[in-house]
Amino acid sequence: MIIFKCKMCGGALEIAGNAGVITCEYCGTKQTLPKLDSDRKATLYDRAGHFRRANEYDKTAAIYETILGEDGADAEAYWSLALCKYGVEYVEDPLTRKRIPTCNRTQFTSILADENYKKAIENADVIVRGMYEEEAKAIDAIQKGILAVSNKEEPFDVFICYKETGDDGQRT
Repeated sequence: MIIFKCKMCGGALEIAGNAGVITCEYCGTKQTLPKLDSDRKATLYDRAGHFRRANEYDKTAAIYETILGEDGADAEAYWSLALCKYGVEYVEDPLTRKRIPTCNRTQFTSILADENYKKAIENADVIVRGMYEEEAKAIDAIQKGILAVSNKEEPFDVFICYKETGDDGQRT
């Protein structure tokens, strides 16, 4: 039995057999699982999950690219790359306690047109494919809402800079 961490909360999931979907006993989120056929792949997914939960999408994407270099038909890796591109973070709704997607990297192209999403759908089994499609529709709706708001705003330039200490060692 392999222990894998929940994509949403990081809780330990005990995966028996070759399950494609599991519900986390800690946060209650139903989620897809990768096909873990080696300890190396499990370690890579665990590391990628850690970085994704920390919103370090570029580091996460590099790990999924490594996984795809070894298994070019890994639907979960393709799906996860799509999530990285759109900066999807699952935040807990304080009222329902349900994890809902939030887009930290809004793109002008819909996730439904994303090549990694399409490859995930192509390589997934029927149950997992349905979950990807449902989640992608929710992400697409969120993305459209963000773009609708941003299209109403006047163009602007922003520069934000922060430095903890100056060259002399004093706080700035």
